[in-house]
Amino acid sequence: MNIVRGECKRMKRFSWILMLSLIVLLNPAMAVDCPADTAFHVDMDTTSDTYGEEIPTGLCACLGFEPELTGSSDAITLTILVNNNEPLRAFQFEIIDDTDDALVFNSAAAGDKIEGWSIPATETENGDVLVFGFSFSGAETDTGEGVLVYVTFDVVGSVGDQVTFWLGGEGGVRLSDADAENVACSYPDEDNPVTFNMLGVDSDFGGIPTEIALMQNYPNPFNPVTTIDFQLVQSSPVELVIYNVLGQKVAMLVNREMSAGYHQIQWDGRNEFGRAMASGVYFYSLKTEGFYDQKKMLLLQ
Repeated sequence: MNIVRGECKRMKRFSWILMLSLIVLLNPAMAVDCPADTAFHVDMDTTSDTYGEEIPTGLCACLGFEPELTGSSDAITLTILVNNNEPLRAFQFEIIDDTDDALVFNSAAAGDKIEGWSIPATETENGDVLVFGFSFSGAETDTGEGVLVYVTFDVVGSVGDQVTFWLGGEGGVRLSDADAENVACSYPDEDNPVTFNMLGVDSDFGGIPTEIALMQNYPNPFNPVTTIDFQLVQSSPVELVIYNVLGQKVAMLVNREMSAGYHQIQWDGRNEFGRAMASGVYFYSLKTEGFYDQKKMLLLQ
């Protein structure tokens, strides 16, 4: 009976992953319009005669969202796109939603535009998600369109049939070039948000599991990102930690209360300071009320 139940779970997981793959194939990245001829920036040179004025530059980078969310009733991923005619060296913005804390930040992963960059994203006191991006080596992005970052949220409350996202925050949206000039031209802001239909997000993988479990990461071996699945039978404090072979903590992926259900966390092979870890064997452990388990994985750089 346990073997049959295990096979059903694996088939359910395979069907869910296949469905997400089809969503990506059937919904290619939405083109982000970025009219460079309308680009302007505020002159911050205090010695300039035009200090404080808006100066046309022609340098432009624009942000947008993939037209579909991916995920399940338990976790959703927002894909942020960029179109830039000037190479970028860093970025910063906050992701804001209208769900009244029904979404909790889970993880952020680099897109094809910024492979190898550090992304120290964190949740703010307001429940928004502050995302930074930079390269320790000073590398710049290519110009043109691509995926900037994938941001995953745990669904911990009722979001209804729709959810709305926009970018902003106290620090605004910064897309910095090699001269530290903010070349952000347009993005979904509070006055022009984007609303997604949650009815299009798969819900078959939701529900409440009957046992606590930590799954083997996939892919394994991996480079640069791997996914760790686990399941909870009730809401409880959770710690998900990465260790090296010496037993030293490398990264704390989760340290908070989480709801009952199926959860996914991604690790990008970096420590808590955003530095890429060397190839080798690492361990990850799940600790919650009355449960502890640990598994091994292999990072190949």
